[in-house]
Amino acid sequence: MISRHRLSMTGRLAAAVLTAAVTFAIPQPLHALKPETFASSSRLASGKWMRVTVEESGMHFISNSALKQMGFNDPAAVNVYGFGGRMLPERLTDGMTDDLPPAPAIHTEGGIVFFAVDNFGWTTSSEGLAHRLNPWATESHYFLSDTGEAPTMKEITGPNGVSLTQTTFKECLAHETESTTPGESGRELWGEELRPGATKNFSFDLPDCVSDSVYVTVNVGSVIYGGQ
Repeated sequence: MISRHRLSMTGRLAAAVLTAAVTFAIPQPLHALKPETFASSSRLASGKWMRVTVEESGMHFISNSALKQMGFNDPAAVNVYGFGGRMLPERLTDGMTDDLPPAPAIHTEGGIVFFAVDNFGWTTSSEGLAHRLNPWATESHYFLSDTGEAPTMKEITGPNGVSLTQTTFKECLAHETESTTPGESGRELWGEELRPGATKNFSFDLPDCVSDSVYVTVNVGSVIYGGQ
């Protein structure tokens, strides 16, 4: 009797899903992207290129001596390119970058300073901030080359030339190990398993914190056995 009931529910559910698929499958006009959307040739097609790995988001420095050891005779001509480790949009649009974009960088007397991002991305929603790990990459890479020109970082000034340099900012920290899969397929990976009676401690360092308040969110997934 229970088996027949479950089969009946499964059948109605399948029908409902099929109906929804037919209802919302509204044909959309398809069009190819404009030819100028795509680069005529890749930046990587010529010149000398070196790849560097970035472990965390922030400012990074590569000295002139290190650049020369990589084979660049003129460190002042080296620029940084790449998207970093964060996941790119899955939908192709007219505004997409069809090549390695220049990364924000500036040359100093001692070497090159550039801003890089890791594979941790952050989004803002009605529920607040949420992080997203790139499911396809565990590292973040950038590319160095002495071919072509790249824009450098410039200080932004306000009215009457007043500097807009920020002295405080909101920091976002997250802990996720991606050690458990909630299903037998798919790209989503979750953190540590919390078995009954298990205890987990997670520590975060907050150096130079200027506020007494810290906002914390915890995402927990559960598996239900023998129930609905």
